[in-house]
Formats: sequence, structure tokens, C-alpha cells
Amino acid sequence: SSREELSAYLRQQRDTKKWREDVLQDVVRHEVSVHEDGSVEMKWSTDVYNSGDQAKDDYNLVSSAREISVPTFLMYGTDSFVPTDTGEKFVNALSMGTLELVEGAGHNVYIEYPDFVFQRANEFFSAEDL
Repeated sequence: SSREELSAYLRQQRDTKKWREDVLQDVVRHEVSVHEDGSVEMKWSTDVYNSGDQAKDDYNLVSSAREISVPTFLMYGTDSFVPTDTGEKFVNALSMGTLELVEGAGHNVYIEYPDFVFQRANEFFSAEDL
């Protein structure tokens, strides 16, 4: 019904309760639509955590990866609901792919470990061989 209620909800959920408070508040501020009555709705689908919905997903990132011709760096959480081998297959299909498994991270590595992601992304984009 409100940003405050959403904040409280996210602090209690298995996949979001480990988010830093500043990151959680960024999500609540910027990743919601506000309705006329003041209630809020996430801009991303809550079905992302629905394993039944995921089982029906037929989007094949591996076949798409073959078309990507630029250096690509994938950070993948070892605790993601998407199996690790999916990320490995995707990176192996890239012509210039690098995979970094982030131990203990879930699907949203950038939210769970923003400083680490910043550091590694900065190193990747600063590499002379790009």
C-alpha cells in the first residue's frame, strides 16, 4: 500500500533481507510505480521468484550469446535461483566472455554486493585488452 510497507516487506524476504539499507531504499524509490492512491507496484515482476513460472520460460540466452561480439563480463551468484551451469553455458557461448562466480550471492549480485560489483566492473572496463 506504500513505500514504507514495501520496505518492511523486502526486509523480511529471504532473497532481499540481506540487501544493504541504502540499496533497498534505492529500489523502493526508483524501481516502483506510484499509483494515484499512493500505493506502489514493483516495476519488475514478482514472478521472478516463482520457480513454476521459470520452468515455463523458453528464452534461450545461450543461442543469443553467439551474436554478441563485444567483451562481456557476467557476475553470477552461486545462490541464484538460476542454476550456475546456465551462466557457464552462456559465457562459453560468447566470443569474448568472462564469468565470475560470486560466492553466497543470489540473483541480484549488483544489489547484494554493490561495492564489489563496482570494483570488478571498473577493473573489467579499465582493462587494456578491451
